[in-house]
Amino acid sequence: LNGFLGEQWLVNGSIQPADATSGLLLTRFGLDPVSDRWTSDVAGVDPDGNPFSNPSTLATPISVGGDILDSGNPRFATVFGSIRDGREGTDFAGFVRGVSRVEPPSILTIDPQTQRSRYAMLTRESGEGGAGRVGAGEGVYVDSPERGNIADEDDRRTQAAVRNLPSDWLNPSNPNSVGWTGPYYIPVAPMIRFTPNGFEITRDSRSRRPTFRSATNPGDGRRSTALYRVRNIAGTWFILDSLTNPGLASLADAAITDAQFAQSGREFNGVVMFEGDVRVRGMIPADLQVTLVSLGSVYIDGSIIKGTIRPDGTVLSRPSTSMLMLMAKDHVVVNTTMFFGPEVGSPIRVKTAALAPDTPAPLEISPTDPTPVDLAAVFLKDPNGGAADPFNPQTWRSHARAYSNASGPVFPELVIQAAADDNGPSFASIEAQPFITGVTGFGPAPLPIPRGIDFGAAGIFFGNAAGPWYDTVAYPTEVPVYGLGLPAINAYPKFETVGLSLFGSGSTENAQTIGFSSPGFGGRVFSLDETTVFRLRSNLVGTSPSKNFLLSRAAVLPHDIRIEASMYAEEGSFFVIPGDWFNSNPADTRAAFNAAAASVGRDQALADRYQNFGSGPRAPFYGEPLPVRVQIIGSVSENMPAAMSQQMEWLRKWGWMPAQMGGATDLPSQFFTFSAPTAAYVPNLTITYDPALATGSADGVNPIRTD
Repeated sequence: LNGFLGEQWLVNGSIQPADATSGLLLTRFGLDPVSDRWTSDVAGVDPDGNPFSNPSTLATPISVGGDILDSGNPRFATVFGSIRDGREGTDFAGFVRGVSRVEPPSILTIDPQTQRSRYAMLTRESGEGGAGRVGAGEGVYVDSPERGNIADEDDRRTQAAVRNLPSDWLNPSNPNSVGWTGPYYIPVAPMIRFTPNGFEITRDSRSRRPTFRSATNPGDGRRSTALYRVRNIAGTWFILDSLTNPGLASLADAAITDAQFAQSGREFNGVVMFEGDVRVRGMIPADLQVTLVSLGSVYIDGSIIKGTIRPDGTVLSRPSTSMLMLMAKDHVVVNTTMFFGPEVGSPIRVKTAALAPDTPAPLEISPTDPTPVDLAAVFLKDPNGGAADPFNPQTWRSHARAYSNASGPVFPELVIQAAADDNGPSFASIEAQPFITGVTGFGPAPLPIPRGIDFGAAGIFFGNAAGPWYDTVAYPTEVPVYGLGLPAINAYPKFETVGLSLFGSGSTENAQTIGFSSPGFGGRVFSLDETTVFRLRSNLVGTSPSKNFLLSRAAVLPHDIRIEASMYAEEGSFFVIPGDWFNSNPADTRAAFNAAAASVGRDQALADRYQNFGSGPRAPFYGEPLPVRVQIIGSVSENMPAAMSQQMEWLRKWGWMPAQMGGATDLPSQFFTFSAPTAAYVPNLTITYDPALATGSADGVNPIRTD
C-alpha cells in the first residue's frame, strides 16, 4: 500500500479468516520528506506487544496473523489504519475501524430528461440521422443482445445470467453449454481487438445479429467486421470507420491526411458500448482513454496493454497515457482458456463421437478440409526487465528473449497436445504468421518439427511419423511436418505433449518483431505486443491415408499475460475461468517422476515418461498449472466477490506455478519476483493497483487529461 497516497483496505462489513493458518503479508510505503525517498511507514507493536517487522519491503513484508484480522476478535488490529472493517470503534491502538457504505455509480442510471442512460446517449443516440444505432456515432454502439450461456436466444436477454454463468464456467464438460467448445470457452459475443491505430469489432456468427448494417444504406453492406481508426488531431480525437468510409478506412495511416481523417470521420468521445456480452484483447492506441461498457459480461481473452507504439511504428520515449475502463452489468471475466485459443473466425470442429472417459474433447482438423485452425498468442515487451527504464518504452525488450534461469536462457516453445484419430497416422504443418498494424510482407513461415526428442543419456526417440519421408541431408534433424503414428503413444484416446522450438540464441529483435532463421527453413517472424497466429493445417505425407489430426490443447511456455485495465462488475463479480488441467492424466504426476528419476536417473525418467504417458520434457504434470505469469495492473470493483469455493477453483490452476517446467528445466528467474530463488513454487495471478488511477498522471508529473 502507498500510505502517502492514502491507500487502504476498506471493508464495509466483517473480516474473517478462512482457517487457523490464514494470514496476510503487508507492505506499506510512505514518502520521507527529509530524504525524499520511499520508505516503510509502518512501525509499532501488535496486540501482544511484539514489534512488527520493520522495514516492510517487498522482500520482507509484515506478517499479519489471521486472528489479528478477525473482526470478532478483541485483538483485531488495523495495522495502523491500513486495514479497516465495518465495526464501530477503534482497534487496540486507537485507530478508527468503522467503514461506512458508499453507493457506487451505476452504468444503468436513467437520465430523467432523456429517459436514456448516459452511455446510451454517448453511443447509440450519438451521430447524425441515427448513425449511432448502427455503430457509426461519436461513440460506438454494438447491438448484439446475447447475455450469458443460455441456449434459447430470446431467453438470453432476460434470464439471470449473473447467477447462471459461474456454474457453467467451472464445468468444462457441461454438455448443455453454449460456450464450451472443446477445451475453449467461447461465449456468444462480439470481439473487440485494440490495435495501435484503433480497434476492430467482429461479430459472432451465432448471434441473432451477426452482421453490421451499413450507416449509409441500412439494406446494404452486411459485414461481420467493422474497422475503427482513431487519430489525435490538434488535441482532439477523431474516429473513422469502415461502415461509412470502407475505402478510406482500409488505407495505410500514412495515406490518410489529417484533413481527410477529420472531414470523413467525426470526433470520438472515447466510449464503446455493447448491448450484451463482449470479448476483448489487444493494444490500446497510444495516449487514448477508452470506456468500454457491456450490458452483459466482459470476457478478457488475453493481454490488454497500454499502447507505446504509434501507427507509424515509432515508439514513445515517455509513459503512455492510454487507459481502459471495462464496465459490465454482469461480470468481468479473465478467460484463461483463450490465452492461446482459436482466432475469431477460425473454423472449429470438436470431436463428438466415441469420446473416451477422462479424455478432453479435442478439435478435429480434417485432411479433407483445407481451412486451417489459427491459434493466437501475443509476445509482450517487459517494462521492468534488464536495462529497461519503465518510463521510457524505447528501452523495453521482449520477455521471451530474456527468460533465463541458473542454467542459461529459457526460450519459449509451442507446447502442443495432440493425437491421431482412428489409430493414425495423421500429419499437420504448423506455421507462424505475425500481424503488425501498418506492416505488410510477412507471410506465414513453417515451424521446424524435430524428427525426435533428445533425452540426453537416454538417447533420441524418433517419434515424428513424418520424419522417414524427408531426406536426411536436406533435413538432418527437423522436418516441415508433424506426424503422429505411434498407436501406443499418440493415437486417440492417447495424446502426446511435445514442445516445438520457436527461436533460439541467434534471434533478433526490433520495436515490433522477433526474428529467427533455421537452416533449411529460412526466416520466421513473431509480432511484439500484437498477435502472432500459429496456423495448423492437415497435411498429406507419403502413401498412407492421413486421418484426422486431433488437437487437445496448445500453449506457449513460458509466457507472460498482462492486463492493464480497470474493471467494474456492477451486479456480478470479477471472475477467472480456469479451464481444465492441461495434463488430464492422473497417473502422470511429479511425485512419480521424481521417484523414477531417483531410481534410474533424470534422462531415463524423462524418456520413460514420454513412452508411458506421451509427455515431453516441458509438459506440465497432472494437477500443475502452466508456467504462464498473469499480471493485472489496474483496479477491480465488483458487486460481490465470487464465492470462496469458486475462487479456490481458479487459484488451484492459476494462483501458483511449480518451480520446474515439467521435468525439463527450472522456471525463468524473472518469475520469482515475490519468492526466494529456492522456493518450490511461486505465486501467480497478481493484481497491482495502477498508480495512474491515484495520481491522474502516467509519469507522476504531467496529468493524463486536462479536459
